[in-house]
Amino acid sequence: MMSVAADSPRPLRRLALAATMGLAVVTAVEIVHLFVRLHGRSSPTAMGVLNALRLVSVLVAGTIFLVFLLRARRNAEAVGGATQRWSVPWVVLGWVIPVMSLWVPRRIVIDIVKASEPGRPVPYVLINMWWGCFLVGNVGGELLASLLSLGHATEAADVVYAPMSAFAVIAAVLACFVIRAIVRSREQVASRVAEAPGVPPAPRSPESPLWRNLTIVVAVLFGAVVVLIAGRSLLSHAGAGQDPERSGYRYGTAHADPTVTDCEKEAERRYDDESALEFATGCVQAQTDAVLNATKTQPTP
Repeated sequence: MMSVAADSPRPLRRLALAATMGLAVVTAVEIVHLFVRLHGRSSPTAMGVLNALRLVSVLVAGTIFLVFLLRARRNAEAVGGATQRWSVPWVVLGWVIPVMSLWVPRRIVIDIVKASEPGRPVPYVLINMWWGCFLVGNVGGELLASLLSLGHATEAADVVYAPMSAFAVIAAVLACFVIRAIVRSREQVASRVAEAPGVPPAPRSPESPLWRNLTIVVAVLFGAVVVLIAGRSLLSHAGAGQDPERSGYRYGTAHADPTVTDCEKEAERRYDDESALEFATGCVQAQTDAVLNATKTQPTP
């Protein structure tokens, strides 16, 4: 009796809801971080706090998501569905071991869904979209932005960071749908077991409207905000060179009679490091050259 109880499937709904809410918090923090990085003028201390909050939210949500996958993995074994090709430790190790982390988590999720609801098609499109966005947003994006930042191409790094961050947000939203698919598969199995001959049917509780619509609301709201922020960022940086001083000179040339204050404000809006001084210098130089050219063209009395 004890071993049967230990191997019996355990409920997933509460863990699933906690993981979904954690992913929603991660998405919100990522959007704020993106907005402040591209358009804010925060101090290094404020950015440090925001970076710490971002890291903590990812760690907490990631831990809950891993606990959810561990329980879903054990439930899949308990119902005797499809064979699990990866042992339980790989549910955690698959995310942290280099190279293996590029495909092991995806395979584990597919095996869980297969075992949870045998005979039904696996939502490969959903899982592949989620995993593809995760790889692009969290692996490729961070790597490419870091390389650009090392080369002091601040504007280019920001342009890359915006769409990559959007991929990360979309991956978090799609992860909510993956969680929901696993939970629904588990509940379908539980329903069939309860309706088996000789087993009295258990009362079915209707699916919570909050749970049913939560991921849809998160996808629509956060997706719209991310698209707007990323689009505004790309437009604001379009055509800008990687050299801050040249960008400042072009800005000063394009805008009639910019004052020193105007140059400094625009520099602070675009940069949060020493590049702001270079931009302001180029802008002031353009202003000085404009004054000198105007003086040369004036007729001598």
